[in-house]
Amino acid sequence: MIIKTLSLITLLSASVTLSSCVTSPAVTGDSSIVGTWKWTSANHHAIGYPFYIRYGTDAKMMTWPAPEGWSDSKGISHGTYSVANGTLTLYGDRSKEAVATSKIRVRQDQLIMTTEDGNQLVYQRVLAPVQPGKLEDGSPAGFSKHPR
Repeated sequence: MIIKTLSLITLLSASVTLSSCVTSPAVTGDSSIVGTWKWTSANHHAIGYPFYIRYGTDAKMMTWPAPEGWSDSKGISHGTYSVANGTLTLYGDRSKEAVATSKIRVRQDQLIMTTEDGNQLVYQRVLAPVQPGKLEDGSPAGFSKHPR
C-alpha cells in the first residue's frame, strides 16, 4: 500500500508540475506510446482506482483524474513529453528541464515504466475511445482524491 501511494504521489507530482508546461518538445524515436493508457499496477500490486494518461503525436500529454488545484476544471492535468532511446521524459516548470524520466518498454498493449527510483508502473492501452476528463463508461472522472 505504501509503495502504491508513493508511486501515485510521484506520478501525480509530475502531472502537477506538467500542468504549467508551455514547451512542446518533439517526439523522437519510439512513438508507440501515442494513445490513451490506464494505470493498472505498481510494483505488481493492482491499482484500485482509475487513472489515465494520453500521449499525443504533438508531444503533448494529459492525465486524469488529477487533484483539484493541479488541473483544469475537468480534473485534467496537461504537459509535454519526449521519448528517446527507451526513455520517457516529462517536462514542466515552463522550461525545457525534465521533471521526471522513466525507462519504458511497450509489450503488446502494455506500457511498462521503470521510474528513476526503481518503481515499476504498468499501464494498459485503452482501445475504446475515452474522452479526457471522463471514465470509460462516459461519466465524469472528476478530481483525484489523493494527497498532494
